[in-house]
Amino acid sequence: MRGARTFLLVAKMQSWVRRYLGYIAYKRLVLEHNGKIIKAARMIMRAWVNYRLTQKYVFILDSHKIMLLGKKLEKLEKHRKSLVVDVQDIHADIVRAEKVTIVITSYCRTYLQLIYFPGRW
Repeated sequence: MRGARTFLLVAKMQSWVRRYLGYIAYKRLVLEHNGKIIKAARMIMRAWVNYRLTQKYVFILDSHKIMLLGKKLEKLEKHRKSLVVDVQDIHADIVRAEKVTIVITSYCRTYLQLIYFPGRW
């Protein structure tokens, strides 16, 4: 009978040890599972923050591009106005040159006629 009691006692002790080891293993598995959940949540949060910052950066970049293009447009408008004034000046110079050419041509004709045909005048 003594051997049976010892066997039962050993079996109970073995059961307690296995229960304790199972409890420790379960805690370790729970911690590991919770760690994976936290890691996934951190990854999702990081992705969301990166996306949000990217959207803010795109907005800032677009507004900066709009500002730069506005300044460039103002410069182009100023240069266009100066070019229009230059074209008008050139056109006025051409008209003056044509009038001067007509006057000089008439003077030259008169002078040549006086030289080569002096009797007609």
